[in-house]
Amino acid sequence: MNASSSSELFNINISNQKILLTPAELKKVVPVSSAAQSTILNSRDTINHILRGDDHRLLMVVGPCSIHDPAAAMDYAKRLKLLADELS
Repeated sequence: MNASSSSELFNINISNQKILLTPAELKKVVPVSSAAQSTILNSRDTINHILRGDDHRLLMVVGPCSIHDPAAAMDYAKRLKLLADELS
């Protein structure tokens, strides 16, 4: 087998490649809002209470394992938010 066919075989399901931003670079491009920061801190506190048994609620982690389609991810997030608001 020559190098060309080996490379083609290895990359058979790869359509493109792109370098991702580091977390530090992403924080510069998309800084966290005060509302998001508050949500994160409150959520962490709630999760800690649930895990310690101070809160009787059940903790469920839901969502896609990865996002390949940003439009579908936003649709999913919006529907999940509506459900969360309905159940809270």
